[in-house]
Amino acid sequence: MATTHDASQTQSEGAELTRVEDLWFPTDIIVIRTESKIFRVFSGVLAAKSSVFRDMIAFPQPPETETENIDGHPVVRLHDKPEDVEVFLRCTL
Repeated sequence: MATTHDASQTQSEGAELTRVEDLWFPTDIIVIRTESKIFRVFSGVLAAKSSVFRDMIAFPQPPETETENIDGHPVVRLHDKPEDVEVFLRCTL
């Protein structure tokens, strides 16, 4: 069975591991919905690549009872064409 460790406290071969903060992404997942297509992506990676998404994700979210969820993940609705969003996500992620 695999174990998990806090990388900032783990030592490897006697040396303390140092986390590279701007490449250490949270595992928060969001669903992007545009028309009839949905995309499930890591919000941290998306925020690192897009200031628009970074600002959007930084806003406090309403209580879960008021938010749309898919598979337990918050949904961000976009008014862009699905084809455009897919191209953007494939290039960004």
